[in-house]
Amino acid sequence: MVKNIFTLSLHEGASTITQQLAKNLYSLKEGRENFLDKAVRKVREWISAIQIEKTFTKNEIAELYLNVSYFGKSAYGIESASKVYFNKRAKDLTLQEAALFVALLKSDVYYDPVGHYENALRRRNQVMYNMVDTGMLGEGEYEILKQQPIQLASDRLSHVKSEAPHFLEYIRQQMTNLADKYGYDLYRDGLNIYTSLDMRMQRIANRSAKKHIAEYQTLFDKNWSWDKNKSLLSDLIDKAIINDARYKTVTSTNAKAKVYNRLKSNIDFVDSVKKVAAIRIRIKLSIITIAL
Repeated sequence: MVKNIFTLSLHEGASTITQQLAKNLYSLKEGRENFLDKAVRKVREWISAIQIEKTFTKNEIAELYLNVSYFGKSAYGIESASKVYFNKRAKDLTLQEAALFVALLKSDVYYDPVGHYENALRRRNQVMYNMVDTGMLGEGEYEILKQQPIQLASDRLSHVKSEAPHFLEYIRQQMTNLADKYGYDLYRDGLNIYTSLDMRMQRIANRSAKKHIAEYQTLFDKNWSWDKNKSLLSDLIDKAIINDARYKTVTSTNAKAKVYNRLKSNIDFVDSVKKVAAIRIRIKLSIITIAL
């Protein structure tokens, strides 16, 4: 708080679990907040947190918090997350599985076990090590558990994917506006949404696009070279770094510079940017060719 006052900013987090619960329960956080908005929200969180503390026990607060928190993969609440990630009830979670969900509370992107497995594993083990520090877990048991890999129910996670992701995103944006207008929570109110999408036609379109992309792959490889498009590659790498969770999660200028330089010199990261960019370019070329 002292640092925030002297720097005229509110970058230093100081929320308790009860404050976070208050924020989640009453939607206190807006999408874009200026300094005054954030200051007012913090005061509202404190007031709401005091009332929650007076009304509920610590265990009840923890239960409420876990039941309204977002764990990624469209999973709100610990029960839904348990089904999505491990295809089981929350009461049947192992200790290391429960520790993973605690890790996801910090960031469902940076500690995503699908997209960032090593980050998730490291954070999960840190959670269990904290239990050793507080006497809730024996050190010998911790040494055994930390060696266990994260085993997800891949068949459940695959259901999150869509054969028409762009159409689905368009519908989500439209429904978000309607939900705000009529006072519904698009993700938590159990809505059934029916669309005009013909999956038979969608699958035909997907197969056609895949066929044409394969036909033009060889032609693309002969005519495209990143050595001839260094400026474009540099711009793409910059954008990829800025949008990367590792860059977003640090706040200081020095920390951001270190992450930026590390990623820009990371061969695997640069190759992944090239791969994604090449796919997008090929798709655009194939669409233009098909249209012609």
